[in-house]
Amino acid sequence: CDGEERGQYETILMPGVFGSVRRYQLNYTVEDPVLREIFNDIRFRKAMSLAIDRQEVNQTLFYGLGVPRQYTAPSVTTFFEDWMAEYYADYDVAEANRLLDEMGLHWDESRQYRLRPDGQPLKINLLDGTGSEADITEMVVGYWKDIGVIAEVRTVSRELLVQREIGRAH
Repeated sequence: CDGEERGQYETILMPGVFGSVRRYQLNYTVEDPVLREIFNDIRFRKAMSLAIDRQEVNQTLFYGLGVPRQYTAPSVTTFFEDWMAEYYADYDVAEANRLLDEMGLHWDESRQYRLRPDGQPLKINLLDGTGSEADITEMVVGYWKDIGVIAEVRTVSRELLVQREIGRAH
């Protein structure tokens, strides 16, 4: 790289210790019974994954240096299998839309968003931290909008986000 030659340094990419830098988890026990049913349907989770253009995220935010994949075990672990990283990680908007249609999550009349079975707009709330991961979430919100899922993001401090994650584990 030009900068390395001029600055007399070498860039070394360290492998991550996690399977991915970002994940999105749905609350399968959400109080809203309609959302609970949607979130617990594997087709919804597959559709949401297929709607994310991991290649574009990699090019835009990681300068093409990342490895687009699912959030799963790191490939260096003994129990990792190749299919884990690739499971519904392709960018396939047509298949994502087909799955949502199959679930009965139809578009509103203006094709702006999808409707829940109770006729309400399909909207999910995301808690997100600040920093570079928020840039990924911003892109993901756009991808999900393209398949008719409204995602509203509430940014909280990293400490609060970790505290909530730990609290759910207990």
